[in-house]
Amino acid sequence: MFGIDATVLIVSTAGFVLSLVMWRKAKVRKRQRTIREFMARGQQFRSDLPMGSADIPHWNNAVDQLIQDAAHFFQQHSPTALAVFLDTSNMPTTINPGVWITAHGHFVRLTHCLRNLRSIMENAEAYF
Repeated sequence: MFGIDATVLIVSTAGFVLSLVMWRKAKVRKRQRTIREFMARGQQFRSDLPMGSADIPHWNNAVDQLIQDAAHFFQQHSPTALAVFLDTSNMPTTINPGVWITAHGHFVRLTHCLRNLRSIMENAEAYF
C-alpha cells in the first residue's frame, strides 16, 4: 500500500515539475520574442538614419521612444535585465562618419542599447 502511494506521489510530483519547467521555457520564449521585436525596431532605426536635418528631431524622438518602451518592458519583467539594458559603462565615444552631429548621441545610444539587448537575449534564461 505504501509503495503504491509513494509511486503515485513521485509520478505526480514529476509531472508537476515538468509542467513548471515547460511553463518557464514558454515564458522565456515569449519574452525573447518581445526582445526580438525591440531589436528589429532598433535595427530599422539604425538603418534609416535621417538624411536631412529636418528629419533628425523625429528620428531622435523615435529612438527615445524605443528605449523607453524597452526599459518599461524590462522594468515589468526583470529588474536585472533593466540594469543591463540601461548600463552605459562601455558606451563608445567615437564619432561615426555619415551621422549628423545632432543625431550622433542618439545613434551611439541606440547602437549600445542594441548591443545590450543582444546580451540579454543570449542569456535570457538568467534574466527571466
